[in-house]
Amino acid sequence: MALTLLPDAFAQTDFPARPIEFWIPFPPGGPTDASLRALLAAAGKELDQRIVPLNKPGVGATLAASTMAQTAAPNGYTLSMVAANIFRLPHLQKTPYDPLKDFTYIIGLTNYRYGLVVRADAKWKTLHEFLDYAKANPGKVSYGAVGIGGPAILRWRSWPRRSGRNSPLSRTRAGRRN
Repeated sequence: MALTLLPDAFAQTDFPARPIEFWIPFPPGGPTDASLRALLAAAGKELDQRIVPLNKPGVGATLAASTMAQTAAPNGYTLSMVAANIFRLPHLQKTPYDPLKDFTYIIGLTNYRYGLVVRADAKWKTLHEFLDYAKANPGKVSYGAVGIGGPAILRWRSWPRRSGRNSPLSRTRAGRRN
């Protein structure tokens, strides 16, 4: 989680004197959004002040923190969760932020493990069976992953190099094949 603020914000006895905005870098309704909303509700009760969750998905889950770094006043009233992509993206493209200089990291909240899953009654029981099917049936298998530069996409893009096989999969976006 990143927070921009002046040290004076915590020195004031009336902080927080108004609601705090918390920017979530994922769309509403997902597991991260749900977890953060529960955490924000509990923190709001503890602070005796409302913390308003605002979803700002995009740019591989970096839009919220990137926008915060560029636009939010450094007064403690705007917080953002950051995903690991905040560190990865500057190595893939030019970004308007420096992940080491533009944020103050307060606490680690979540950690993800990614996996490949199919329905329990699917005919594939191993990764190789699945990929052999995909290779034998071009265009019939696609995958979905969150954001360009995210761990799942990087994993699939590096898979052919590591395995010595071509990836027969094509990525989908918002239910459409790219």
